[in-house]
Amino acid sequence: MRPAEGGDFNTEDFFVNREGEAIAKEEHDDKNNEHKVFALRNGKWVEIFKETAAIKHKSFVGVTPDFKSLVMLANNSDTGRTNYYTMSLADGAITGPLLGRDDADIENVITDLQRVVYGVRYSGFTPSYAFFDPETNKKMNDIMAQFPDQAVWLASWTPDWNKIVVKVEGSDYPEDYFLFDKDNSAQFLTSGRPQFSPEDIHPIGKVTYAARDGLKIPTLITIPRNKADAIKNLPAVIYPHGGPASYDTIGFDYQAQAFAAQGYLVIQPQFRGSDGFGVAHYKAGHGQWGKKMQDDLTDAVQFFTSKGLVDPKRICIVGASYGGYAALAGGAFTPDLYKCVVSINGIGNLNDMLAWDKSQYGNKSEVADYMTMQFSNGKVDKKELEKMSPEHSANQFTAPVLLIHSTNDKRVPFKQSEQMLKALKKQNKSAELIELEGDNHHLLEASTRTQALEATVKFVRQHLQ
Repeated sequence: MRPAEGGDFNTEDFFVNREGEAIAKEEHDDKNNEHKVFALRNGKWVEIFKETAAIKHKSFVGVTPDFKSLVMLANNSDTGRTNYYTMSLADGAITGPLLGRDDADIENVITDLQRVVYGVRYSGFTPSYAFFDPETNKKMNDIMAQFPDQAVWLASWTPDWNKIVVKVEGSDYPEDYFLFDKDNSAQFLTSGRPQFSPEDIHPIGKVTYAARDGLKIPTLITIPRNKADAIKNLPAVIYPHGGPASYDTIGFDYQAQAFAAQGYLVIQPQFRGSDGFGVAHYKAGHGQWGKKMQDDLTDAVQFFTSKGLVDPKRICIVGASYGGYAALAGGAFTPDLYKCVVSINGIGNLNDMLAWDKSQYGNKSEVADYMTMQFSNGKVDKKELEKMSPEHSANQFTAPVLLIHSTNDKRVPFKQSEQMLKALKKQNKSAELIELEGDNHHLLEASTRTQALEATVKFVRQHLQ
């Protein structure tokens, strides 16, 4: 193995041909907010793309089969969705959009090891696909038709696409892998969760409600299996996802399943600021931490209680990362809604979080610019961030709080939960902090993940009797 090409501080990516020779490179200059792409011609790098952007708006994700163009994902202003484009290495000319849909974003591309793009994957509660080759496209559609309402994830394939392995998750499959051969006959390979049978899975449903300003909020619910035919006045857990620029999908969510096993309806709103539902939905969350994003969760409570599906006196809010912030914000800003609050690796102080990001990545880094956009939509007002920080509203909590935080969290520092605990204790509030020794932000260790889950379920059970 030998280095194909060297980069510098601003270099983010290289693209190579079949022979492993560099043909293009991508750079982002944080200092000058410049996103650039260069093509290698006769041994010299020639700039073919330049855009002023503190946060990159275009993603270069692969190459076309002839290696003459890069594949780019970018917003289509006509549809508000992420679409597929190509950019010529000869002159930087951009062509497209291709394979675009009005109801989904292109969120990823399907490539080989040389990053030649064969197709795309679309966003949604369950993934869907499109391929340039009609036969492959039909084959994948036929496979997915065998698993209606389940999430079918493309896992592996042979170069000729005659054999495809998929992972299937959903209300009927805990995480099963199937091999499909040339005639699309299915062969079960293995289960990622052999300890679970379909009868153990609590069913997952989809609901959409309108927020107070009319914005549609797609929502996943996990229903206790013995209540699936008669959802009425159930205790519930509001379970916002992290990110916040992410979204939930149908699959085996171990926390949602654990809560449903206790008899709770689990509600996962895709609040504004979530991605996967179009650029407008995503951008609607900028600068709305603790404000409209939080209102979306409050409106979920109102929707489900008004329908008689949830008991308004038995609701807890649980989340991790951004979801941990949202849980704390729920306890601070809508204290009458929740009987308990659980924050896992969550943020309690927005000013401190922004300062930490700048110290770790640089004042003008893309990470710092992204978090500034998230917190303030680009205009930092420290007093406003203080107002939206649960730590500074500790006096407003009425529900008991469980803080869980990894001691080796490099994304949200452990200090965030330490300070949150101190603020709550100072106000004589019921709060405790569990330290997850040595684990990181994503709870990758089985032992600490189990520790966090058991503590969370026990805490919620105590308060939703």
